[in-house]
Amino acid sequence: MEQKRIRKYMILSIFCFVLLCWLPAESFGQDYIVKLKETPVTILSEAAGDEILTPMVPEWNLYQVQESDIEKVMQMPGVVYAEPVVDVYLAEEMTVPVMPDDLNFSQQWNLEMIGMPKAWYWGITGENIRIGVIDSGIDDSHEDLIGRVVAAQNYANDDHNDHDLSHVDPSNTDDTVGHGTRVAGIAAATQNNQTGIAGISEAEIVSLKVVGKSGQGNTLFMLDAIKDAVDVYHCDVINMSLGFGVDVQSIREAVEYALEKGVIVVAASGNKSSSNLEDTAIRYPAGYDGVIGVGSVNKNKEYYFTSVDNETVDVCAPGVSVLSTSSSGGYSFGTGTSFASPHVAAAAALAKELWPEMDADAFLQILENTSADLGDLGKDNQYGWGLLNIPGIMEKTMEHSEKKVMVSRVLKTDSVLSVEYRNVSNQPIKAFQAWGIYDKETGALLRVIENPVESIEANGILKAEVAGGLAENEIAKSIFWDRSDWMRPLLPAVE
Repeated sequence: MEQKRIRKYMILSIFCFVLLCWLPAESFGQDYIVKLKETPVTILSEAAGDEILTPMVPEWNLYQVQESDIEKVMQMPGVVYAEPVVDVYLAEEMTVPVMPDDLNFSQQWNLEMIGMPKAWYWGITGENIRIGVIDSGIDDSHEDLIGRVVAAQNYANDDHNDHDLSHVDPSNTDDTVGHGTRVAGIAAATQNNQTGIAGISEAEIVSLKVVGKSGQGNTLFMLDAIKDAVDVYHCDVINMSLGFGVDVQSIREAVEYALEKGVIVVAASGNKSSSNLEDTAIRYPAGYDGVIGVGSVNKNKEYYFTSVDNETVDVCAPGVSVLSTSSSGGYSFGTGTSFASPHVAAAAALAKELWPEMDADAFLQILENTSADLGDLGKDNQYGWGLLNIPGIMEKTMEHSEKKVMVSRVLKTDSVLSVEYRNVSNQPIKAFQAWGIYDKETGALLRVIENPVESIEANGILKAEVAGGLAENEIAKSIFWDRSDWMRPLLPAVE
């Protein structure tokens, strides 16, 4: 009987040890755990003559003592410590709001494959970074693209055989083909609007139309579009999901100009025709030095047979049955390297947010170091350096970021709000974190819950929590103050 009792307490001790990291605010029972230096002589209670030390894990000299007897035990020689028995609770399951509420997100297998949820969790969005989409125009009235296109210009004559630029209407940026609208949706469709799909980034989109209603354009149209993307619209990234089969010197020089200005240029590597699956010819602009060429993979991370395989492929991304915005106002699936390319362009925008000075060479180096290797070891003609890896890109780019602290989205359960702050510098940061409780309707600050923290270690993470109990009309926001430098502004409150 005694052995069963001892075994019972051993199991309890191990259970407590495993769950100790999940303890909430202290909640003490009536009993104590006492550790002795050595096995004790039996001590009898004067009142009842019973043992007052109940074996818990006797081989560790741990015993259970009732509160009424703790004073007597503490007078014994050889007591190492006595501590109250602490109530243990199972950890609550957190609902992490990194999966957007867009209605069709469950069909966006491509975003899960490249690891988007982690970037969203840390609040990396590409905000204020500009992507120039040189394509067939964009339907900026689409429900998922309203407000996403900040500038637009047409360079194309609808009759692509007419090279008279005086016939071009610069304001006619309608997408009659649907190609550019789909590209834009992959890169930057509005997130968390309970509508349609989620784009990879919240970058600003500049629509530069070089393809008319015939579905064709020419290099004359492209020339001005590339230059204006740099000088007029100040794009940080250019995406070109189009191509041609010869090296055109004027376009090469325009691309070189963009690269010299620090713009990252991304282009589809091109697609084979169904009648010529042995085609390995180089397409441009993907073939120009410094341009990031993008190949295509399917849901199984397999090279897609119509994707051109040659040395211009630097990285691959999802490009088979990718759901995106349609110029008809709805949503449709697209296949081809055209739709793999904007994944990489949007990834460049995310990286640019952290490291604004990053140029195409630096981004290519990051892709080389972070892409998930597929196919032959190292770079190959089908996968390039491998599959686009957003978390890897973020980790590598953070090494160059001027930001000292990254803030996650707030995690919510019925009773706990929590947020994480990540020190991305190589120095400890003195920190002060607080929760502001606000009126949901008026926005008025109702109270502040302070949570002073001594420091966050270099490359460390601070997790801040606040117990629930908010009234129905209240919301909580987390606020962080970097006390290492009192001149640094307060980070924006995070809901």
